[in-house]
Amino acid sequence: MRKITYCLVDDTQLPLLFTLGAEMQIAERLGSLDALFDVFAGEEDEAEQAVRAEIEKGMNTEQRARRDAEKAEGGTSLMAVLPFTIAALARQGQLYLGDKPTITEDWVRLHALPADIEPMTLAMCKAISAGLDTRHSLKNEDVDLVAESLQKN
Repeated sequence: MRKITYCLVDDTQLPLLFTLGAEMQIAERLGSLDALFDVFAGEEDEAEQAVRAEIEKGMNTEQRARRDAEKAEGGTSLMAVLPFTIAALARQGQLYLGDKPTITEDWVRLHALPADIEPMTLAMCKAISAGLDTRHSLKNEDVDLVAESLQKN
């Protein structure tokens, strides 16, 4: 089963799930998943700037225009992306559980309190981390492929 992270907002448990669908929604809104990560990033050193320059070479004109507009506005803030991201992850969780997706960005803005910012941010990061996790298990057993390979040789 996929890893669902739950987040409590206004006495409602939101099932947050980072799927390809959620990633596509985030990329469509922000230009890329990296734009969401940039909200949490500090200043880049020269090596990170070189990597970013390589990534940006692959951006289309619409993504570049969006990135340039965000830079002109001073970047994207957590408060600008948190309601949208929580709603996108919650809708994916609802769909995965077989429920009708009901959570919208406006719902999150209306029901979340300033005290919910930290728990929502932590839940969002945990859900994205779980979705990006590359560990897989077979029949509830973790298999050490390196150890198996060494035993065969």
